[in-house]
Amino acid sequence: MPQNTLHRQLNRNLNLYLSQGFLSWFIISWPIEILYFAQILESYTLAMSLFALQNLCLVFFELPLNWLADKYGRKNLCILGALSLFLGYLCYSFAGGYFLLFLGAIFCGISRSLHVNTDALIHSSLQYMNRLQEYEYIRAKCQKIMQIGLGIAALVSICAVMYSLRLAVQITLIPLALSFVLSLFLIEAPFPQPRNDNFFIHLKMVLKYIQGNRRLSGLALGESLRYGLNEAAFDFNAAFFKQFVPVWSLGIFRALGLVLEHIGSRLSSMFSAQWGISKTTIRGAFADSIINIVAVLMSSFWSLFVRLGAPFCSGVREPLQNALIKEESPDRTHEIIISLMSLGKSLIYALCALFIGVVADLSNPYWALLSAYVLCLLSNWLYQESLKEE
Repeated sequence: MPQNTLHRQLNRNLNLYLSQGFLSWFIISWPIEILYFAQILESYTLAMSLFALQNLCLVFFELPLNWLADKYGRKNLCILGALSLFLGYLCYSFAGGYFLLFLGAIFCGISRSLHVNTDALIHSSLQYMNRLQEYEYIRAKCQKIMQIGLGIAALVSICAVMYSLRLAVQITLIPLALSFVLSLFLIEAPFPQPRNDNFFIHLKMVLKYIQGNRRLSGLALGESLRYGLNEAAFDFNAAFFKQFVPVWSLGIFRALGLVLEHIGSRLSSMFSAQWGISKTTIRGAFADSIINIVAVLMSSFWSLFVRLGAPFCSGVREPLQNALIKEESPDRTHEIIISLMSLGKSLIYALCALFIGVVADLSNPYWALLSAYVLCLLSNWLYQESLKEE
């Protein structure tokens, strides 16, 4: 194949990457999925177990699937990832009981495990075209497009939910089918991203390094705990807030939260210039937790507006926290540390999701959310301890 033709095809990978990023996160049902699952299963524990299962799939499948990608090619696994996500929501769409929902959660979890292969394929494409310096820019651009996809999908859900919760899930199949079709046009880069044949040797080294680094271990554990509790509570909070507003309006508040999170991330450097990176991270995490607790305690229509302050604080904190983790991580181990944190987050999320579901069934959604947000204060203590001055 002529080199110019190959360059054009690899450049098309970049456009497909951005388009797929938008479509694969155009999940119209995401603001109301907990309500849909609970409506079918009549149990918050079983409903939250589906979210837990998705994250457990990330824990168990991410490393084996990466090995398969090295062996069979990134393109094939990217196609499989898009197909798995479509099949997951297809199962959700026609579920009448736990079996199809369980199967759908496995498909969705496998799809998210395979998502990393799209990043690797783009990395290889840029490397071949001698444009590797653009990788972080393109990846960041795709993250923004994904957020836009989620935001627009949340607004579209307003119309669908007015008719039925199931319709919101079924309409989601349209963008996911388009995402799968686009994945068929990806091409494999001439050489794969370099494999790390000594992964477990490096893993042992990284674990030893983390154990000996108080700041890094505190940050990693604190972030994993915060993510597990906060994200599980976020996926559940529609079950609590639905009593104060119409279900169709939940998409509006989800979209507003994404906007405020983006604004917070843009202002992050301004706050860090005023307070410093460590103090801003600690204060942002604490403010996030307090706002969530106050919103639940208010237990009224205004709770949804108060809670909008939480994604703003999260937007301020996350870029700084990521910078701190990178600062504490040697270049040769940074990627493995991030992967370990990702696995830790998914595992703790699964446990927290089940905890919230059980508490909600034994008492009510109020105590389930309040318990999760109060426990999240423990992560603030871990941040405080790890970032305090020697």
